[in-house]
Amino acid sequence: MWKTILTWVLPMVKAAGEAKKAEDANDTGRDDAIGVSLVYAADLLTAIINNKELPKAPDVLK
Repeated sequence: MWKTILTWVLPMVKAAGEAKKAEDANDTGRDDAIGVSLVYAADLLTAIINNKELPKAPDVLK
């Protein structure tokens, strides 16, 4: 059941992350880091659900 719910929600989380990365509300890079975090989390959970290789963490998050 939880996998089905996540499968529906993760594309929306990824889209929100992409939108946040595209928005340049400031010059601190925080909006980019938030966007990258959302996209990475969505990709990570998708890989876990599908038993695929886990994506590497982006440099922004290291």
